[in-house]
Amino acid sequence: MYDEIQGMYGLRGFFEAAQALGMSLIIFDEPNHWLKKDKYSHLRQEFIPVDMSNIAGLPRRMADALKDKHVDGIVTLTDSFVIATAEAAEILGIPTELLWSMKKAHYKHEMRRLVNKPNIQAMHLTSVDKLEDVKMQESFQSLKYPLIVKPSRGQFSRGVKKVGEDAAMRQAVLELDKEGLMEQGVLIETYVDGPELDANFVLWDGQILFLEVTDNLPCPGDKSAATSDESFVETVQISNSGLPANELSIIRNSLHDSLLQLGFRSGVFHVEARMQNSSMQYQDLRGDNILDLASVSKSR
Repeated sequence: MYDEIQGMYGLRGFFEAAQALGMSLIIFDEPNHWLKKDKYSHLRQEFIPVDMSNIAGLPRRMADALKDKHVDGIVTLTDSFVIATAEAAEILGIPTELLWSMKKAHYKHEMRRLVNKPNIQAMHLTSVDKLEDVKMQESFQSLKYPLIVKPSRGQFSRGVKKVGEDAAMRQAVLELDKEGLMEQGVLIETYVDGPELDANFVLWDGQILFLEVTDNLPCPGDKSAATSDESFVETVQISNSGLPANELSIIRNSLHDSLLQLGFRSGVFHVEARMQNSSMQYQDLRGDNILDLASVSKSR
């Protein structure tokens, strides 16, 4: 997408960085993609036009096109093509993390089933019909609110909704179905009321080589009186985290364990989480509507 403010395509920086590092790139994308233009030919070695809408056939088409080009790796810059890219890498015998792991991490209900926490309720609905399934009603009645309702596969926080009671939960599921976001079903799980964070790991053979933890300031959906229409799109990020050392240690160990449970061993991993029962919370300490991460005791 072209950024009018920056005067450039949003992902151009990634390709310029790769070029600066001496990487030769072969680009797969739609025939009308901006990287096909002569103006940007210096950023890539070759452009191969592909119908990206046929996801099922994409891995084989990529593998066939690359089999004699001696490439060292394949990467995608969007979640939509992660699984197809991993499949192509496996076909070509290029080093990659397990396709099984990629799928578990990509589908939220699969990840939650594997990375299961006793203090997190979770339920996967494969269709809106499950809302009226007699066998499901007891499970619905056992849910403790507030809850998060979200597509089992999604990106950019699209379709994520916080609900405070049964009727709102059912309405949220119906809305996701109407918006066409239920291809892989819906995940309903406990809303964790705590500081949100991003953790960027670099792993090699299961060991942590690098970790950066970044604070995410609250979004509209975090408000105590938020409705299901309030957005969970990220607002402001601050690095390094202002959480205390003992909580950062918990984050490091817990998220590292989760990555290993998912079968990941080597690579760069972006993990999003919340710190439950944190000693810190966001507060307007000066009365100027600017939030700071501060000790819970200061709010009393």
